[in-house]
Amino acid sequence: MGGAFLWLNHGYLTKLVRVWWTEPDWSHGFIIPLFCVYFLASNYQKLLKVRVKPTEIGLVIVMMGLGMQALAFWMRNDYGVYLGMIGLLFGMVLWLGGWGVIRIVWVPILFLIFAVNVPEMIYRDVAYALQQFAAKASVVVLQLLGVTADMAGEMGQAETVIIMWDASGNTHQLNVEEACSGMRLLMAFGALAVAISYLSDRPTWQRIVLIILALPVAIFCNLLRVVITGILYHQGYPEYAQGLFHTFTGLLMLIPAGLIYLGLAKLMDKLLIADYSEAEVVAKPEAGNPGASESPEEAGSLNSELSEAVTCTSGEGQRDEGGGSNGGTWRQVIGDKRFLVCLAIVLVSAGALEISVKALKIHLLKRPAWPREALASLPVQLGSFEALEVKDPETGEMSTDRTLSEELIHQLGTDTYLDRNYKDSQTGEGLTPIVSVFSTYYTGKPDLVPHVPERCQAAVGYTLTDRETFEVDIPGVGLPGDKLRVRASNFVGTDKGQTRSFAIIYFFVANGEYFDDYVKVRWHLNAPQAYFRDKYSYYAFFRLTFPESNDKAECIATAKKFLKLAFPEMIRIWPDWEELSKRP
Repeated sequence: MGGAFLWLNHGYLTKLVRVWWTEPDWSHGFIIPLFCVYFLASNYQKLLKVRVKPTEIGLVIVMMGLGMQALAFWMRNDYGVYLGMIGLLFGMVLWLGGWGVIRIVWVPILFLIFAVNVPEMIYRDVAYALQQFAAKASVVVLQLLGVTADMAGEMGQAETVIIMWDASGNTHQLNVEEACSGMRLLMAFGALAVAISYLSDRPTWQRIVLIILALPVAIFCNLLRVVITGILYHQGYPEYAQGLFHTFTGLLMLIPAGLIYLGLAKLMDKLLIADYSEAEVVAKPEAGNPGASESPEEAGSLNSELSEAVTCTSGEGQRDEGGGSNGGTWRQVIGDKRFLVCLAIVLVSAGALEISVKALKIHLLKRPAWPREALASLPVQLGSFEALEVKDPETGEMSTDRTLSEELIHQLGTDTYLDRNYKDSQTGEGLTPIVSVFSTYYTGKPDLVPHVPERCQAAVGYTLTDRETFEVDIPGVGLPGDKLRVRASNFVGTDKGQTRSFAIIYFFVANGEYFDDYVKVRWHLNAPQAYFRDKYSYYAFFRLTFPESNDKAECIATAKKFLKLAFPEMIRIWPDWEELSKRP
């Protein structure tokens, strides 16, 4: 039965494992199944003794789970497929084992929800709300600790940026980024709270309290982490508030979280009287007479009820007139007609899915499509534009390409990038001489399209004032109408006490198509052709900024001149999508 379940869901399970491997926010997914196995192992003896009494309600849930999976599959909703998968597993256990078995294993089954990545749009919205709360609450705590701090949002900037001033009047800026929103801690502590409450011998209401407390505990620990980071910045130790040290601080938050949970558990033990079950009352001996119970008559009645609730594994069980098991052992379940019908349903569903995938040439798992050449192979001389040599902040050497820190690479989610400046030696009227090029490339990862300028600039304290889309005429490279649609966004903010206005011009390329909006990229990558039929998947981001100009018209004119020269070269570097599509 387990093999049939895995066969039916192997495609999406492989896809889920890839998410765990590539997305830090969901790396805890590897631990969740191990917890589930431990839950089951710790209740192994109970499962052997429980009365197995199948119920047809389970069949209804099985069909609902399969129906949800099928509907979510054709609607290209991975989250719906995973929920249907968990529902199918729950229904199978209920149908074959009955409510007695479900009372023991329902938590390990539903615990699998913590391993499933929620839809990206929902995740981003919740994370941003937590970002704002963490930033605002941290300012209050820092002020109580004597640190002069304020929200950059109060100064017309983002609501996730904290400004601090030291005794010398120097300004320190702390960006509470998405990774510091507390979502990772919330998911981890939520899973931890369920595990602790399930394994502890407590009344049900106390277990529910421990689970509910996961949210405030996660928020508190994340607040503590942000405050510690702010103090390190304020005291002049920014190197200990970044990179590996910052990640290690996040891991250390498990210690106060565990202490809080232990403290709450002890508090409930001291203040509240434990609820003893009837079985424990019967088994509790009288003082001085270990063999006697407090009430022999009540003990006899209760022991009779308990013996009826559980059966020995050697019991034959009863059979209903239809031949189905009406309460018996696991060996009888395997030979029961319900088991064979359930196995047939799962096998037929798996076979139908396999046939459909092959007949329709569906590719759920995308192969990586790497650039034909390194992004750095973009020529250093493009017409009148020549790449500038600058001192690399990481290596200290002179180079045309800047090397990003490990922390920034981690935030980008890719180590395939290009960061370079060009200078135009023939700058005319209405043009700006310096063009800064930044490009990233993604493949073999979930198609989340991260690091959109509007979102990233807001995170570092700048406000979007206006944006527009314009077209660049680039003939001879296969563009529709020989035109490339490009987005120009204008931002304003404060940098070192000075108001700064600047433009960012960018576009995306995804599976051989070009877009000016990340929403269009996501729709394209989730369209039926890309989701089902394309064997490969990739997307790239290409951005231009202009350090010496805050005039958007100048920036757009310069971008048109530069892109006419650079875009054909990038076409040579990015994959040939037509050639990829023809590969077997």
